[in-house]
Formats: sequence, C-alpha cells, structure tokens
Amino acid sequence: MTLAFIVYFIGMLTPLKIALVASLIGLIIFGIFYSLYWMDELSNYEDQPYNKKWLKILIGIVAALVITPSERTAYTMAGAYAAQQIATHPNTAEVGSKVMGILNQKLDGYIKDTAEKKED
Repeated sequence: MTLAFIVYFIGMLTPLKIALVASLIGLIIFGIFYSLYWMDELSNYEDQPYNKKWLKILIGIVAALVITPSERTAYTMAGAYAAQQIATHPNTAEVGSKVMGILNQKLDGYIKDTAEKKED
C-alpha cells in the first residue's frame, strides 16, 4: 500500500508544479499592481501592512518550486530507496551466497562437460 501512495504522490508532482507556477505568476502580478497603487496613493510605501507579506509568500512559493523534484527524479529516488531496502535486508546476503553457490556449481559442471567433449 505504501508503494501505491508513493506512485500517487509522484504523479501529483506535475500538477503541483503547475499550481505553484500559476500562484507565482499571480502573486507577481498582484505585487506589481499593489506596489503601483500604494506608490501612487501614499508617499510612505514602507509603512503599508502587506508590503513585506506578499514578498515572503513569493519567496516561499519559489522555494517550494525549487525543492519539488521532477517526476523522473522522484521515481529514481523511489527506486533507489527500494534497492537500498533490499540490499540491507538480512536475508539478502544469505540468498545471494546460495545463488552464487548454485551458479558456481552449474558453471563448473558446464566447464567440465565442455572439457570432456573437447577430449573426445
């Protein structure tokens, strides 16, 4: 079930980025018009209550855009995490050594058969 949530959230990254870009564009437009309005109305622009608030929101949206990975990167991260979990599992070393033993036995048998056929 966890894998299903990971795949779902990875699929949501593209719409999230689109929403963040749209918010960023809207906030920039709002900030420009808001600044022009208050510059025209009042000479004391620094005292306005929303002057720095929208700038903080703008910085937050830009930071979220930068931190949010692409869909391909997110799938790569999920694959790397799964590989790490498999590699660190205690049974992995035991199963791996058994598989290597079987492979070595089969290869030795094939080499022996090949050498016998060459002698004939």
